[in-house]
Amino acid sequence: MTTQHQDPVARDRADHDESPGQRARQVAVGVDGTSGSQLALRWAVEAARLREAPLNVILVADPAPATHYYPYKPPYSSETFMIQGAAPAHRTSEAFEHAMSYARDRLPTESVVGTHTPGRASAVLLDATREAELMVLGSRGRSPVTAALLGSVSTTVSSHASCPVVVTRTGDPVVDGHRRVVAAVDGSADSHRALSFAFAEAALRKLPVTVVCCWSGMDEEHGRRETLFTQHLPETAAELASCRERYPDVDATTVLLGGDPAIRLVDESLGAELVVVGTRGRGRMRGLLLGSVSQHLLRHAHCPVAVAHRRRP
Repeated sequence: MTTQHQDPVARDRADHDESPGQRARQVAVGVDGTSGSQLALRWAVEAARLREAPLNVILVADPAPATHYYPYKPPYSSETFMIQGAAPAHRTSEAFEHAMSYARDRLPTESVVGTHTPGRASAVLLDATREAELMVLGSRGRSPVTAALLGSVSTTVSSHASCPVVVTRTGDPVVDGHRRVVAAVDGSADSHRALSFAFAEAALRKLPVTVVCCWSGMDEEHGRRETLFTQHLPETAAELASCRERYPDVDATTVLLGGDPAIRLVDESLGAELVVVGTRGRGRMRGLLLGSVSQHLLRHAHCPVAVAHRRRP
């Protein structure tokens, strides 16, 4: 049975892909009672607070058995029998109520909704992304109370979601003076969405943005690196100018690096609050494959990773 707590005050939200007031948007978070999902819940609560958006707490569990068998040894008997009785309460209920309580203690009670349902975690969460502005997941959930492994589910959802997905990680603490959002770009439309999402998130959190472009075999001479960026990535330069115009209070710097993008971006994630990548970018510059890079970051980044899917109608 699905438990659904409806939100009576969900308000319309808009993003750069949709017209204002088109439909209500919410932040959704997948939980499973583990420490990893608790980190995702904390991140989602803050995201909902900053956006003034409703929060949907989702727990997908194995269906509880209708009956249960208990061992019974009659008095003065050497034999033990199994007798049928009512099934014990499903332990996911406790995890779900704990998550709901945590969220309601920190957000307006009426803005917190919940879905506790049996099923396949990836299918349920992917379906939820159709109505969400943002989906937040833990990186390695493995709970004894459910077969829904958010660690593997996060890979599936981040690859096929209908909205941006943030995968939280138990990484290194943010270094003082280095709080920032990192946006990985490669000249593709996917990476331009990542750039726009990074600016929007940085504006909400009052953080600067570091725009990183890297590819194998790049000359290390600084002047040539700047020339490559402006001459060979004109679409990215135009998108960056547009983001700066839309978010004038966000301080942005560009960093152009040689080497393997996956390795260099993991290095850039150290001390960052968020790294944003596209879904399957394949830019004009040879060697830039942000699709594979994003999967590498999901496993190895030192901070949460956002995969900036286009929001589908």
